Amino acid sequence: IKDDKLLPADLILVVGSDAPENTLSLLAALEQVPAINSDVKSAVRIEKRRWNLHLMDPEKGIKIMLPETDFDLALKRLERQNEKEDLLKKNVDAIDIRLNDRIILHPKKTVSKKKDKKK
Repeated sequence: IKDDKLLPADLILVVGSDAPENTLSLLAALEQVPAINSDVKSAVRIEKRRWNLHLMDPEKGIKIMLPETDFDLALKRLERQNEKEDLLKKNVDAIDIRLNDRIILHPKKTVSKKKDKKK
């Protein structure tokens, strides 16, 4: 589609075999966390159990792994922690919030250049 006016700017791609019947609850949870919601570009339903969110900006993308249940509470917890520590601005590939007592950051993998040992 070439006409940008046909699609809303905040439209997200939703993928998964049972995504259609689970999307409304995800969207309702995302509305409660505007700082995160504004960056969500896609949501992938994983094994008919839970969601992965993909956040995008021009420089990087971050995957947020949501828990199977109470993902609305997990998103609120992430938003609170993000306000304190700017988690979404850190150099990470993924943020895992599937456990209710911790937030796990997966750093971006960097390719280190081996120093030439020739003298």
